[in-house]
Amino acid sequence: MGVYSGDNSRPSHFYPEARLAFWGSFCWFLLQGYLPWFLYPNRTMFFFYALSFEPFLLILLAGCLGVLLGNRTSSVRRVRVGVLGVGVYLTAVLLVSAYFWPLWTGQVIPYEQWYGHMWIPTWI
Repeated sequence: MGVYSGDNSRPSHFYPEARLAFWGSFCWFLLQGYLPWFLYPNRTMFFFYALSFEPFLLILLAGCLGVLLGNRTSSVRRVRVGVLGVGVYLTAVLLVSAYFWPLWTGQVIPYEQWYGHMWIPTWI
């Protein structure tokens, strides 16, 4: 019997390993792109350097949000908490993106506003 059969049953001996290997491979590729930068902490990392591992980061992020949402066997309470958590996270992402939009688009802003965007001292 295959992974997806007519009665929606999954072999208990196959599915967890396949799922772990699937997400583990994305973690591995993300870490291969990101971890080498820890060897050179004083080197500047420009945003375009992250483009090599950004697809893996986005797929892992989508997978994590999917886990938070729950599956079809989750209780109603679990799904509601998951939807609330994902909604709060996505709202925070939109607000931070709107805050950093002037910097990302190269708009001319006052020095005080620019300095307010420098949350970590090494960003300067």
